[in-house]
Amino acid sequence: MPTIQRYTNNDKFVWLITFVYYCSGYFAGSGNSTGTVVMFICTLLFLVSTNYTFEFGIFHLMIFQFTLFCYATAFWALGYIYAINKGNTLFFIFIAMSIFYSYYKKLPGVDKLMEIVLYSGYTFIIYAVFFIGVGRIASMNADSSRYVSGLANLNTVGMLAATTILINFYYFLPGNSRS
Repeated sequence: MPTIQRYTNNDKFVWLITFVYYCSGYFAGSGNSTGTVVMFICTLLFLVSTNYTFEFGIFHLMIFQFTLFCYATAFWALGYIYAINKGNTLFFIFIAMSIFYSYYKKLPGVDKLMEIVLYSGYTFIIYAVFFIGVGRIASMNADSSRYVSGLANLNTVGMLAATTILINFYYFLPGNSRS
């Protein structure tokens, strides 16, 4: 018989902060300053509500090495600005995810984090469909046009939808139920 895991209100608050952080991160990625402000506030709330201690792990090593490699490619790249921009993006991801990594690493599994990514994906996709419209999305797919707005480009919405679908399929597989 599986044991029932009891979570504190602080755990639930941290999950809510992470959910809002992920949802606002999709907006911040498209250059929306409101999303960045919300992410900053969520980070501060996260640091205050948890006893944050930095733990260097394999995650940090791999992301940091990849970030350094992106910066190094600027030396031989034809468009060095793109390499530096990708390095900056990875560096910001490294900083942001390092904060959450220490908390979620201590949990018995990754199910809570996957659920947060799943539900924030649902939220953003539903918002994107209402914001852009199903007809416009279908016409952009038909003629391969680009959609860039304050929300996000269509590639971001598509990648997020694919990630959400993959997480759903993972939970549909036998033995991977959410408990």
